[in-house]
Amino acid sequence: MIRNRAVVIGIDGATFDLINGWVDEGKLPTLGRLMAEGVHGNLKSVHNMRSASAWTSFATGKNPGSHGIFDFWHRVPGSYGIRFVNRRTRSGKALWDHVCHAGGKSIVINVPMTYPADSIDGVMVCGMDAPGIDSEGFCHPPEVIQQIIDAAGGYIIEPGVTSLCMSGKYAEAVDLTLKAVDLRFKAASYLMDSYPWDLLVVVFRETDPIQHSFWKFMDTAHPEHHPELAVQWGDAILRVYQQIDTRVGELLDNIGSETPFFIMSDHGFGANQGGNEHLPAWLEGLGHLRFKSPGDGKRFSRLRELMEPVIVHGASFIVEQVHRRTSRPMKERLTRRFPVLREKLQAQLSLRGIDWSQTRAFADGARENIRINLRGREPEGIVEPGEEYENLLEFLRSELMSATDVSSGTAVAQSVLRGSDVYSGEHLEQAADLIVEWRDDVFVSGIASPGTRSEMVCAGRKVSYMPGEESRFISGYHRPFGIFISGGRGIKRGIEVHGASIVDIAPTVLHAMGLPVPEDMEGRVLTEILEGGATVTKRVSAPDPGLLVDDDDVYSDEDSEKIAERLRGLGYL
Repeated sequence: MIRNRAVVIGIDGATFDLINGWVDEGKLPTLGRLMAEGVHGNLKSVHNMRSASAWTSFATGKNPGSHGIFDFWHRVPGSYGIRFVNRRTRSGKALWDHVCHAGGKSIVINVPMTYPADSIDGVMVCGMDAPGIDSEGFCHPPEVIQQIIDAAGGYIIEPGVTSLCMSGKYAEAVDLTLKAVDLRFKAASYLMDSYPWDLLVVVFRETDPIQHSFWKFMDTAHPEHHPELAVQWGDAILRVYQQIDTRVGELLDNIGSETPFFIMSDHGFGANQGGNEHLPAWLEGLGHLRFKSPGDGKRFSRLRELMEPVIVHGASFIVEQVHRRTSRPMKERLTRRFPVLREKLQAQLSLRGIDWSQTRAFADGARENIRINLRGREPEGIVEPGEEYENLLEFLRSELMSATDVSSGTAVAQSVLRGSDVYSGEHLEQAADLIVEWRDDVFVSGIASPGTRSEMVCAGRKVSYMPGEESRFISGYHRPFGIFISGGRGIKRGIEVHGASIVDIAPTVLHAMGLPVPEDMEGRVLTEILEGGATVTKRVSAPDPGLLVDDDDVYSDEDSEKIAERLRGLGYL
């Protein structure tokens, strides 16, 4: 039986590294008051800090190895290609499924990786993985989106900040971001007033893209800092935080002080260190990643090989210009006109020209992941499972831990983790073999390590042809610790919590509502924040955990193009 209502408010990418200072200056009065009156502390994200996997871990109380979503896409078995994924790819029930299973009603708004909408008892408005507000499955029930538009005056899934900034449209990027915050608030307010609910979940994602693109204007130490532009745009991130601060206060005022609330982010944020961009070049310098040269292969293929860099650079340039110079409606029209999957071009741009017969390890230049070209797993794998695989992993880990920036000589890696050590579950085949945790205080201009060939050691050498992913566009990047703030009935007052993880939110919310915690949830109830020495309700057998769906019909070609365009506009592709 449901004892309490509960509210979860997500602020994507929010970080105490910014919030604490602004609270001290009186610039975020709502968050400051909630921190003082309730509990707060850092919230550990998933190890790769990717929004798709982090929000799914929040929803399920599981790590990515169990729920199966490590990123916005999966690697296609038997190839080096990728395929976009969504809710249908997830293993396990979400928080709101358990509430509905117990007889409660849920309103879920803008949580990533919820498309297509579940037929829950209540309302679901999908997040950034939905192709558009007019897509089938965007809302449950389907008529809700038109009700929201009529009540709020519109609705924006994502404003496309990075694409606008690539075109120099900073004012439009900020204005649309602030507008998206207001429309999200109006949508939540309308649904709360119009539909019965026991659980409300709403995510404000706008802090994430504005930090990705505007961090360099705020951070004077950033190598891409522009003093002239900073005069105008240095406060853009603060303005978005302040808008959300105001709207969160209004939402909670409407709910009442007795309802338990949980404010959280999927990860933190900081300056983009740039290390990911240099991983392919570093692997090449070690001799473990090999790119084809014009002389490789048969005589009749040499012209194609000579032209390949020109073609790929040309494709990259065209993609960048399309994103710079066309509106979002025009981009969607282009995808319908030319339904070639953007995911295929993305795979070509990120892994272009690799000689797989000579490559033992590879990286895409956009993520902190290294994958081994393992025989039996990769289509052209050459590294033998067992001793050779283990020795290569240890060699790469050791080299990275000894690696330095080529300009400053400063160590670049804080730690190097094996995917199999930090993830667990039945979906480890999608995990990276190695995950690099870069130091926060270093801007990487190039990577050198003891085994690097001297002729390959040079600042600025990159092997990445993905427009929009470079530090000139993505100046802010994810950090391991997000925020956690809680208050309301049954929550302690005025304390700081330590050791909370994103997988702990779902079981804690269920417990606060008086519901048992399903046995398949890996997170714990944060009993240290609860009044009265609370005892966790005995775990129960989980309802049907769901099955991971990995087929070619998750998205149509047109939908895949729309999703890819949005993810590129956010810096995720």
